[in-house]
Amino acid sequence: MIELSNYELQKPPERPPASGMSRSLLVRVGAVVLLLVLIGAAYYLYKTRPWSRAETPPVETSAPVETLPPAPEPTSLGQPAEPVDVPPLTDSSALDALVRRLVGPLSSQPQLAALLTTDDLVRRFVVSIDNIARGVAPANQVRAVAPKGDFAVETSGQQMVVDPRSYDRYNGLATTVASLDADALARLYSTLKPRFDEAYRELGNPTGDFDVAIEQALVRMLDTPDVTGPMAVRQGKGVNYIFADENIEALPSAQKQLIRMGPRNRTMVEQKLRELARALGIPADRLPPITS
Repeated sequence: MIELSNYELQKPPERPPASGMSRSLLVRVGAVVLLLVLIGAAYYLYKTRPWSRAETPPVETSAPVETLPPAPEPTSLGQPAEPVDVPPLTDSSALDALVRRLVGPLSSQPQLAALLTTDDLVRRFVVSIDNIARGVAPANQVRAVAPKGDFAVETSGQQMVVDPRSYDRYNGLATTVASLDADALARLYSTLKPRFDEAYRELGNPTGDFDVAIEQALVRMLDTPDVTGPMAVRQGKGVNYIFADENIEALPSAQKQLIRMGPRNRTMVEQKLRELARALGIPADRLPPITS
């Protein structure tokens, strides 16, 4: 089997210019959906730091001494957690069963059901988010989702461009994303948050809060440059296509994967990401501006 780069579009040697997309790229598209399935609120990143009480110098008048208000309790933004007992991270079978029971009703789309057939869902999700936060399109986390049909290109003048019909293969995934309810995701995230933190610590973040990675992943995806018009590609190494525009090809792989979904599907995904960011309680000025 040919080993493919995370950055490339696959082209079969025997039937140019059409081809099937590499399996690893299909996996990474599924990870984008998994991101949306489990992102929600109970967002603890914006905890209020307790105020320190100012020392008041002695006064010689009878006027009342002004003091600062009492320190507020740390607050979290988002939706209340579901009142359920969450199994420990070590009991992956029971934890997976709970995730499937909570996530399954969120959408009737078959892509969601397919995603839930994988195991160790919480750890896979945390690894995917950690990768996306660092700009890496996560591979080998979700193998159950693969768009139907072949990736294809067509000739436009002196260039090869992506055949717009190739984007249609991702319509089901984008529709699944759009069908998810942000408030329901918020409650789900709150419910599973302790397990997300545990899994995040397993990755070498002993004092880190998984909420930080969630925000970074959202910002990373929403910061994807706007790309309009025909998408030019050229042959890369071996039997692969890469983006002809060097600026696009140089983007982090997580952003390039979003571009590969096509303008329509990308818009649907980004709209849901912003909706989820609002449910998380992330202020709009902390997110990349809307460019289209």
